[in-house]
Amino acid sequence: MIPSYMFEPETELSLFALSIAIGVIFGVIYEVTRIVRIIFPHRSWLVFIEDMLFMLFCGFWFFIFSMTFARGQLRGFLLLGNLLGFFLYIFTLGELVKRVVTGARERIVAALKWTGRFLWRRLLRPIIFKILSPLGARCKKIRRKRKKSEKSSKKVLKV
Repeated sequence: MIPSYMFEPETELSLFALSIAIGVIFGVIYEVTRIVRIIFPHRSWLVFIEDMLFMLFCGFWFFIFSMTFARGQLRGFLLLGNLLGFFLYIFTLGELVKRVVTGARERIVAALKWTGRFLWRRLLRPIIFKILSPLGARCKKIRRKRKKSEKSSKKVLKV
């Protein structure tokens, strides 16, 4: 008979496989931050902060996973499974994704710039123009009055 604080071998194996899958998910999430770093280079202190936030995120979800599936017990094999899944992804498919993104960096940046310009021209600029056009009409009236007053003051000075 197995004590209540222990798991049966089948349960441990399924928990280990699930922790590997969660580690792969952590690897995919980290890959997104790596892609952002490749496209938009960061300073080292910002990379440090991003990595700290990522570690806190992973730690939080590992804790939730342990509480939910492992009866609140932090088990070493679960942490090992998370790390194994993370590194399996990073050193296999992650390397391929990194190479593709690094090679296509210029095209990605150009596509992002084009998208930004398109959104500005088609969406943001018309909205801003609609909001600011009443102010613009008021400014035009003020400019006209100023020009008239400048002309009249020049006439007065010529006499």
